Amino acid sequence: MATEAPSLWTTASIGFIIAFMGWMPIPLDAAVWHSLWTKERATQTKQKLSVKGAFVDFNIGYLSAAFIGVLFFLLGVLVMFGSGTSFSPNSVEFSSQLINLYGQTLGNWSKPLISVAAFITMFSTVLTVTDAYPRVISELRNPDREDVQDQKDKWRIYQISIFIIPVLSLSILFFLSGSFTTLVDFAAGLSFLSAPFLAWFNYKLVTGEQMPEKDRPGISFRIFSLICFGLLVVFNVVYIYYNFFL
Repeated sequence: MATEAPSLWTTASIGFIIAFMGWMPIPLDAAVWHSLWTKERATQTKQKLSVKGAFVDFNIGYLSAAFIGVLFFLLGVLVMFGSGTSFSPNSVEFSSQLINLYGQTLGNWSKPLISVAAFITMFSTVLTVTDAYPRVISELRNPDREDVQDQKDKWRIYQISIFIIPVLSLSILFFLSGSFTTLVDFAAGLSFLSAPFLAWFNYKLVTGEQMPEKDRPGISFRIFSLICFGLLVVFNVVYIYYNFFL
């Protein structure tokens, strides 16, 4: 029996779609992460940074994330939707339900494989953000200075942050473990609300005087970027309206 698809034009659907955009294919703040990782790699390998190399590095990460985002979309469409399963808000129970769905769809042989794949996905994500956020926080201290003392101060801030952030994250998970959907909606929504600010900072950065003129984007790409920025602002207004005024 076919399952009727819910309407997209409801408060819940629009709110979910806009929040979903905050994480797919990757949060906009990942542009900062990539910049810092590229800079650190150049420092460690003693290679000169180049715009072309930075583009290659960023595109590999972004396109890979976009591909994984499509796979997550297909997961929802082909496996979860219409399964008749009432998904639990508890993260542990939800993971178990997801693995069981794969077992029902592909066979019991797939359960260990899916379990390992899910663990690797989440473990790699944890490693990524555990390094990224402390690195961003440490870089806030005199980002333009590269003297030895400043580097030591940044390293100290990084060490403190890499301890504090996991503790705070585990605390949040502990208190909200029974409200997994609430946690995801909040995190994705917050990420999306911050997207226009990060987009504007990125735009000003690559079109400003600190960027060599030969490396600045052309007029067509600037117009495209401003259109995208405008859409982000519109979607933000719609998201706020649907969540707080309806």
